[in-house]
Amino acid sequence: MPVRLHPLPWLSFLIIAASVGLTGWVTAAVATTRSRASFSRLEMPPLVPSPGVFASLSLLTLLLMTAGAVLVAYRTGNFRDASGPLGLFFTAQGVLTGWALVFFGVGDIALSLGVLAVLFILVIAMGRDFLRFSRPAAWLQVPVALWIAFLAYLNAGIWGANPGG
Repeated sequence: MPVRLHPLPWLSFLIIAASVGLTGWVTAAVATTRSRASFSRLEMPPLVPSPGVFASLSLLTLLLMTAGAVLVAYRTGNFRDASGPLGLFFTAQGVLTGWALVFFGVGDIALSLGVLAVLFILVIAMGRDFLRFSRPAAWLQVPVALWIAFLAYLNAGIWGANPGG
């Protein structure tokens, strides 16, 4: 089946970019306001990345999710035809922001683990839906799912090592 390519739907692109910008800004703002002292008191599981590596991999995750959404929008040519997978994308962005607020802002490690479980399911569903429009867009979600699984490992490790903390 030949692939139909359309000019980039600029409105879709702007909405996607605004969503990612907001997610990145809120996550960074919440993560940096949480004092290092509160995390330094917690027992950490093995393989905890440095703050710089953590921030870089989180940014890469956002970029991969965004690239997938842009590829889907590009293949469909308009927002309406891509509303299903882009709806999952925007929902995943919202849940990712929610995770940052719960983990870094509120400091509720147990609840943040539940939020990550929801996010993982959303990313898998998003990848499956992206596949209908673009195989590369779907494959870009594999490292995203792996990063979220790693975050869940870190969350579970922190939660388990710090009862009541």
